Amino acid sequence: MNQPATKPTVTTTHVVRHLVSRGLLDQRQLLAGTVEVIPMARRNLNFKVAISQDTSYLVKWPSGDDSWSSLAREAATYTELDALTPGFRSSMWPRLHDYDAEKHIVVLEFLTTAASLSQYYLARRRWPVSLARWLGQVLATIHSFHPVPFDKGFPSRPHWVLDIHRPQLCSLPALSSAVLDAISLIQSSNELTSHIEKLRMEWSTEGFIHGDVRWDNCLTYPFRGSGPPFNRVVLVDWEFAGPGDPFWDVGCAIGGYLSYWAMLTPIGPNIAPERALELVQHPLNRMQPAMRALWAEYARRAHLAAEANACLLRTVRFAGASLIKTAIESLDAAPRLTTSALALIQLGANILARPHEATSDLIGIPWTR
Repeated sequence: MNQPATKPTVTTTHVVRHLVSRGLLDQRQLLAGTVEVIPMARRNLNFKVAISQDTSYLVKWPSGDDSWSSLAREAATYTELDALTPGFRSSMWPRLHDYDAEKHIVVLEFLTTAASLSQYYLARRRWPVSLARWLGQVLATIHSFHPVPFDKGFPSRPHWVLDIHRPQLCSLPALSSAVLDAISLIQSSNELTSHIEKLRMEWSTEGFIHGDVRWDNCLTYPFRGSGPPFNRVVLVDWEFAGPGDPFWDVGCAIGGYLSYWAMLTPIGPNIAPERALELVQHPLNRMQPAMRALWAEYARRAHLAAEANACLLRTVRFAGASLIKTAIESLDAAPRLTTSALALIQLGANILARPHEATSDLIGIPWTR
């Protein structure tokens, strides 16, 4: 949740020298003048290194503080994933080219033809059912892996948003004033904190999860097999992967649609709540088939037929919590609470309070007991 106070200075020269030292670049490629290093704004110090039309790297450099541990976790996760399921790698996660265990620098395959779901949806304003099904399939597949190989000494605990109502005192000085205001707002509602606490107590660590499913971490790219080309979905940024609750991942995937819908809600002193809902009803109706397809594909591949209703309700509650997470993350550098963050917190609270109604009215899956 928190960014380090300062980041080390890493230049493009540092990146090139590192790749040469690890045998991933050679003098011939440098002399050809086709190597391009492009800084990318992410949690760590990330660089795209374009070498040729067919070869590009993503270099992830630790940004300071304890960010090395998340990169170590990510490298260990990719290693285990490739060892367990080499046939799945090209369609569900990028390739790990190299990991420098001393400097904690990760070098990954850069998918040059891919776009994040954020970019795809924002550009097209359409939400294909096919992409939602692919994401459901990917999540069901990774959740089928036994968590033991992925427990590399990294602590497994409920997601930090499930502790947001009782933050550690040592973390408070690093939080922005807007985040502190949001925490105070959450703490002021006994009902909301009770729902969050209940989810925290129910958290299960019996499955292997990605841990940070969001549209920015879901990439879609054209796949050309023997038939017509179609788009697949891959997951990136496995820095928080490990044993955890599978329905957190699925809830976050569905929460991506709901948070986008909430951001479209026109908020202002001259707009009545019922008018605001009317203005955004159309986009929600267009998203619901994708949310339904994601859940149906996940439930089918995860063999949830017997307990599907209970699992769906748990997923919807996690979707509500994920909206609060998105709100808090949006305030990291904000001087004050924003209307969009308030909208996300309120929607998340409403979903947690009335998950049955949210399942029917927001996601579009009729609730049957």
